[in-house]
Amino acid sequence: MIILLKKSKNLGVEFRVNIGSLEEIISFNHPFLNSIGLFRSEFIYLDNTTIPTLEEQTRVLEQITQKFTGTIVYRTLDIGGDKQVDYLNLPSEENPFLGVRGIRLLLDDIELFDTQIKSILNSKSLGRVKIMFPMISTIEDFIKAKEFVAKIANNLNVEVPPLGIMVETPSSALIADKFSEIVDFISIGTNDLTQYIMAADRGNSNLGYYQDPLHPAVLRAISNVIDCSDKNNIEVSVCGEMSSDPVAAFALYVLGLKTFSMAPSAAPFVFEILNTHSKINKANVKETILSQKNADEIRTTIKEIIS
Repeated sequence: MIILLKKSKNLGVEFRVNIGSLEEIISFNHPFLNSIGLFRSEFIYLDNTTIPTLEEQTRVLEQITQKFTGTIVYRTLDIGGDKQVDYLNLPSEENPFLGVRGIRLLLDDIELFDTQIKSILNSKSLGRVKIMFPMISTIEDFIKAKEFVAKIANNLNVEVPPLGIMVETPSSALIADKFSEIVDFISIGTNDLTQYIMAADRGNSNLGYYQDPLHPAVLRAISNVIDCSDKNNIEVSVCGEMSSDPVAAFALYVLGLKTFSMAPSAAPFVFEILNTHSKINKANVKETILSQKNADEIRTTIKEIIS
């Protein structure tokens, strides 16, 4: 693992981990994967029968701080869609994936938002933590969230940590040039981004054919986000399942991605692929895959390169 960490830096990429449960925090034992690229804070709520208190949420962050010495990207509550919490008494929606979820819920429930932000700003992780807002679809969404955090930070007399967004809606991917001018970082949520671009419920097994992040429409959207972020010199990462798939991760690599957040077990396999083919002409491969007609063609092209 030490060798992997050193060589990944030489490769110009960084590997981070996704954390989505208290058990994952407690059992984590990869000392040289020391940064979290996606902390799924909703598990704190899903594991409770009542709304978690400020103290309970802060305590979880303290556990994270003890385990991880690097960056911690904290995603604010992403309830809605396929994740429901009964005690929040959320209204029934015909299509919850297109309803009040992510940042929309927090901007509607200021008390919920307030407690979560205070738990972050009160914790020992301040200085290493970055706050990421999910389900951002407009510039106004981000500005409202940013102003809310700034107000709390001012009241607590602490600095505002870096604030970023998850790009997981077509609208945010299409105006990534505008977002990259005002955010501190971007993380691409490829699971939902694929779902929304392809108009296919990722929970519907009958639509599996459409749920492929290697579809050229999805890759073009990702490429645009990476290019816009690079132009404005802000960090961009991918924290969806795509990062854990060596074939898909190679596609991200040739598109210019430098920060991968994934399941810890996937890191050695992804590293092996990227390291073995680090001398490849990425620009040529990028042009080839973005010009192809479907995911099958792209997957075949990549497999021929890395086999």
